[in-house]
Amino acid sequence: MLPIIALIVLVPFSAWVAYSVTERENDKKGFAKAWGILIAVAISAIWMVSLSKSYNTYLDSRAFFSATKEQYRNALTVYKDHATIDVKAASFTDFKYQGYQEQIAGFVTTLRERVTEYNEIIIKKRAMKSNFLFEHMVIAPDEDMVPINLLED
Repeated sequence: MLPIIALIVLVPFSAWVAYSVTERENDKKGFAKAWGILIAVAISAIWMVSLSKSYNTYLDSRAFFSATKEQYRNALTVYKDHATIDVKAASFTDFKYQGYQEQIAGFVTTLRERVTEYNEIIIKKRAMKSNFLFEHMVIAPDEDMVPINLLED
């Protein structure tokens, strides 16, 4: 939301500054300055939007990892480079008194989808953070946020 507000404020302001510079100097130099200002504002806006989106996905991933670690602490083992959830232990712990096979299947499917999404985000962000072109546009995951493997034996 903040980048959108910034765009709404910065674009008209930069256009006004560009216009006033062009009006005062009324030559090619003033026109070049005006375009320089507009380009700088556009690049800044793109950077702000990308950082905002990256921070939002970082927060979603952080919340998912922390919540999963807390909720399935009896079935989760965290290693240095990955974490493992014993799906069978986690699902039977949650549903062992209800006996609903559909809920267990739904639980496993939902968990698998969420873990896949989380792993993709973590891996992509780490790859982008190691690239010199994108390192300043990405909020990297914390060191303790490791990919999660599911054991479904």
